[in-house]
Amino acid sequence: MQTARHAVCKAIQPSWEKSMKSSGLKDNALLLITGALCALAAWFFWSYFKSAGFDILYIVTIVALIFENQKLRKELKATAQHDHE
Repeated sequence: MQTARHAVCKAIQPSWEKSMKSSGLKDNALLLITGALCALAAWFFWSYFKSAGFDILYIVTIVALIFENQKLRKELKATAQHDHE
């Protein structure tokens, strides 16, 4: 059983390695570009808003927590009603 598994793995491995090598370079390049764009966006955010950026992040966090709390309350209510049925 082990030898059959190893034979299948060896047959599949070369094509798998080839596809990983070709897409690996593309993935690395896209990751580098994404990181550079995020760094640029962060630099623009902090250079434009300066210390008010903390207030903006605070407000965004509070609003996100309020929405998440409402969503979780609905799910909890739905689960409680489902359990009582």
